[in-house]
Amino acid sequence: MAFSVRVYFDDFGNLHKDRLIGQLRRLADEFGFPGIVGKRNHTNQRIPSKGYLRIVWRTREQARRYQDAVAEFWGDRVSTKRFRVRNK
Repeated sequence: MAFSVRVYFDDFGNLHKDRLIGQLRRLADEFGFPGIVGKRNHTNQRIPSKGYLRIVWRTREQARRYQDAVAEFWGDRVSTKRFRVRNK
């Protein structure tokens, strides 16, 4: 079973939205291979049309650590939700 973390953009404030999206995607890279693979198919151009960034993590612990990191850096600008992904 995998865990999907969706990052919703609540308020860009005076930040450029492409910059904030890029920083959140690069934050996933800091978690190594699972973060790089987890953001597959979610490009900077696709995220605004969907309304959220989706990253799939292998374990609940990885998903929680990413959510904690997002809250630490951008807690007032974005919100996160974790979903369980069932393998088919």
